[in-house]
Amino acid sequence: TENIVISRLYNLYIYITENIVISRLYNLYIYITENIVISRLYNLYIYITENIVISRLYNLYIYITENIVISRLYNLYIYITENIVISRLYNLYIYITENIVISRLYNLYIYITENIVISRLYNLYIYITENIVISRLYNLYTYIHHRKHKKYYNVIHLKV
Repeated sequence: TENIVISRLYNLYIYITENIVISRLYNLYIYITENIVISRLYNLYIYITENIVISRLYNLYIYITENIVISRLYNLYIYITENIVISRLYNLYIYITENIVISRLYNLYIYITENIVISRLYNLYIYITENIVISRLYNLYTYIHHRKHKKYYNVIHLKV
């Protein structure tokens, strides 16, 4: 790992984790976060990531997650988010993503989700969203393919 900055963390809890691999991180910045709880993580893999910025997070809760793989992320920016809850995630895969920006999220709740796959994302922008609730998602597959001269790709196959 290189050039990692973690500053001004308050009440950070990470516990009961197993088989975690975090490799080849470059320029990771996490700062001004408060009241973060990450519990009961199993088989978490985060690797080959570059230029990640996560700033001004408040009350982030991620718990009871299993078999998470996040690989080959480039230029991921998540900032000015508040009151995010992600619970009971199973088999989440996010890989081969580039240039993702998520900004100004308020009160985002994602829970009771299983078997989520998000692959081949390019230039995804999600911003100025408020009061989002996504519950009881099963087998959500998002395959967003790279095409020239386009910034947004929304090809979603959802089974509920």
